[in-house]
Amino acid sequence: MVLNAYGAKHMVIGHTPSLQGIILQYDGRLARIDTGISRYYGGPLSWLEIVGDTLTPHTVKRSVQ
Repeated sequence: MVLNAYGAKHMVIGHTPSLQGIILQYDGRLARIDTGISRYYGGPLSWLEIVGDTLTPHTVKRSVQ
């Protein structure tokens, strides 16, 4: 696996929008963070908080304009 090759515990990737928000897979080892936040895609405004070995996805509602 790629993580083992680099001695990493987690991998964060983007460029494939998921409009349902940040997706954590494989027991949190893979974080898919492209949520299509531009108004063009209309995805949720989100960010990934990383503290030590803990990954926590956050989402806030988009204001209406």
